[in-house]
Amino acid sequence: MNYSPTSRTLKPTAVHRTSGSVADPQNVLSGQPTRISGSQSAITLDFGKEVGGLATLSFGATSASGQRVGLAFSESSLYVGNNSDRSSGRDGEDGALYATASANGTYTMPTARQRGGFRYLTVFLDSSGWVDLKGVSLEFTAAPGKADPADYANYFHSSDDLLNRIWYAGAYTVQLNTIASHQGRAWPPPASEWDNGATVGVGDSVLVDGAKRDRTVWPGDLGIAVPTQYAYSSDLTSTRNALTTMYNAQSAEGEIPWSGPPFNLAGSDTYHTWTLLGTATYYTYTADRAWLDSEWADYKRGMAFIINKIDGNNLLNVTRTQDWARSGQGGENISANALLYAALKGGATLASVKGDSALSASWADKAAAIRTAANSRLWDASKGMYKDNPTSGLYPQDGNSLAVWYGLTDSAAKAKSIISGLGKNWGIYGPTTPSGAATSRPSPAAWS
Repeated sequence: MNYSPTSRTLKPTAVHRTSGSVADPQNVLSGQPTRISGSQSAITLDFGKEVGGLATLSFGATSASGQRVGLAFSESSLYVGNNSDRSSGRDGEDGALYATASANGTYTMPTARQRGGFRYLTVFLDSSGWVDLKGVSLEFTAAPGKADPADYANYFHSSDDLLNRIWYAGAYTVQLNTIASHQGRAWPPPASEWDNGATVGVGDSVLVDGAKRDRTVWPGDLGIAVPTQYAYSSDLTSTRNALTTMYNAQSAEGEIPWSGPPFNLAGSDTYHTWTLLGTATYYTYTADRAWLDSEWADYKRGMAFIINKIDGNNLLNVTRTQDWARSGQGGENISANALLYAALKGGATLASVKGDSALSASWADKAAAIRTAANSRLWDASKGMYKDNPTSGLYPQDGNSLAVWYGLTDSAAKAKSIISGLGKNWGIYGPTTPSGAATSRPSPAAWS
């Protein structure tokens, strides 16, 4: 059930397919020669699951010096070929890495060209002649510093096999998203291939979004990733580093970007609030007073920045509208107000820890006022759900889910009604999101 590997060195589990002239394709799985002959002839190897890291090819004999091989990566079998799927952030696929096959030698990918997430590796010949491929291995780079990635501090098991698989899939996803801080995605992207050699956080490791593509801190993703990382590993160093990274990028006015370096993109009230909420979550798990003390001044500036947007109706009025796959963000939005409600409650607790009773009471009062206003202005009794905005006919998944999760609902009946209402959006592959504007985050160039 545990998807994480027990070793840092991984090997492919099967041959997915070949094209052109490939003799004895199964041999490479056991360290014996597989001969690839003729330009563009290829063998695709299957690692059996999503993996990430640095591939090494081992060669036997070659027909002549200077034989050139290519390496191409894909997550899905639908995109297997001599051209990698997309991770760099520019338009179009990523192309392939190329190396000279030296007789009885090896080739290891440069660290900056590591592939954070893939299942299929295609090795192809890009010259005439032939090479004998004797072995392929992968250095697993996620969760740096952990000798046995499968050695979880915590575990989960229930009588529901689907629930078990969901838990361990979540744990493995977060593990893949825990990377060395100097191995994030560079921006702007290179003209060809891809570049994962950017510094994207402080410390030795950092919790990012998207092991394959984003490899950057996005605070909204921390809302799910931080509790998941804590639940399976108790490793919160990467979480702390991610939060510190965001405070280091904070503006003089107190606004926290909605992405970490190298992007440092501003313009999202919700992602700003996710960093504040993540701070309280981290402290709840760790009681790390030294870190809280070091970030307290920046945290208070961040709280003041967002509190200043609470309007005369006691609701947050969103003016910085960037958000994840979200249309219609802005105004007295239920999603943003549920987040701020939770952040203010967490902030009240932190202020008490710091011995500032007046600030704790102020933030607690603001949270209570938001709760009252949201249930007055945004609750639609006829639908049994919260509206996106007071004048909206949209009943969004994010805002209603967060309202239940963080206790913005003022009765158990409302929470049950929301759960029932959201259930009507579910199909065979999951929910249709009423507020969804897209299914993937666009290139950062679109936000500049």
